[in-house]
Amino acid sequence: MTDLLIEVWQHDEGSQSMGPVIEFNDVRHPPKAALVHSFRARSWVEAQHIYDLWCGVDSILPDDAFAELFSLAEREIQDEYLRRRIKRV
Repeated sequence: MTDLLIEVWQHDEGSQSMGPVIEFNDVRHPPKAALVHSFRARSWVEAQHIYDLWCGVDSILPDDAFAELFSLAEREIQDEYLRRRIKRV
């Protein structure tokens, strides 16, 4: 079992985006977006649950939350990207 680093970005028009740190997601952030939160999750369902709790929304982790875990291959892709990722200042 593995987990992925998940980030929440605040966009200048007020919306937020949440997802795993991968190049595809990074290039989609508007230039003035700001990183506001990060956490690790073992599945997309767990990531959504953690995000909901962080937003103050009542959330119950379903019984099948870990039915489709993030894969080791996804973790390896993320780790490789994190080694070369350019951080915004």
